Amino acid sequence: DFESAASFRDRINSVSMLSQKQKIVSATGSDCDAVAMYSANDTSCVVIFFVRSGKIVGEEHYFLSGTDDLSGGEVISDFISQYYETCSFIPNQIYLQYEIEETELIESWLSSKTGRQVRISVPKIGDKLKLINMIAANAKKQHSERELKIMRDISFKDNALSELQRLTSLENPPMNIEAYDISNLSGKAKVGAMVTYTNGKPNRDKYRNFKIKYVVGQDDYACMKEVISRRIERGLLEADRITFYC
Repeated sequence: DFESAASFRDRINSVSMLSQKQKIVSATGSDCDAVAMYSANDTSCVVIFFVRSGKIVGEEHYFLSGTDDLSGGEVISDFISQYYETCSFIPNQIYLQYEIEETELIESWLSSKTGRQVRISVPKIGDKLKLINMIAANAKKQHSERELKIMRDISFKDNALSELQRLTSLENPPMNIEAYDISNLSGKAKVGAMVTYTNGKPNRDKYRNFKIKYVVGQDDYACMKEVISRRIERGLLEADRITFYC
C-alpha cells in the first residue's frame, strides 16, 4: 500500500521537522491563529499557523481557485468564514495579513461560537508582523511547488502516454488504460484485480475485483482467461472498445 505509506511518511517527517524547528513567537505565552496568503494564476494558497502557549505548534495550507478578481482581504475573509465554521478550536486572537470587511461582524460570530471574546487584527510592527511575513513566504513557496508539480505531472503524463502509443502502435494515446493481475492462496481464494488509469492518472472509481468462478486448482493462465473473457463480455454490453496487450 505504497500511497498510504507515503502519506504516513510525509506526516512523520512533518512532525519531526516541527519538533526540531518549533519557534517561540510570543513571550506572553498566548494562543492565536495567524493567516496569510499568496495569489497567482487565478489560484490562491492560504496558510494558517497555530500558535499555542506562544509557540508555533502546527500549520495547514489550502488552495482556492478562481481568485484573480478578488483582493487579498476578500480571499482571507472568505477563507476564515469557511474555516472557522467547522473548526474545533478558535483562539482568542486571530492575526491576518490583510484588513477584511465586516471585521466586527465576524468577531461577533466567532465570539458567539466560543462563548468568549475573539479579536481579529492586522499586525503592523513587531514579532506578529514578522510572523505574518513568514507565513506569506510559506504560502508563496507552497503555491510555487504546487504549480511545479502540476507542470511535472502534465509533462510526465503526456510523455508516458505518447511512449505507450508508440510502443503499442495505437492511432491515438491510450487515455483509458486497464491492467489485470491474478492472486491466490495455494490455489484457493482466487481473485482477479483490474486497475484503471484515465488520462494517465489512477481512476479508483473504476477499479474492479473478480472472484474466480470456474477455474479449479492453481492456474493463473486459466484465471486470467476467465477475467479477460468476463471483461470483454461486459465491454461488449457497454459498447466499449478494448485493445489488449501482454
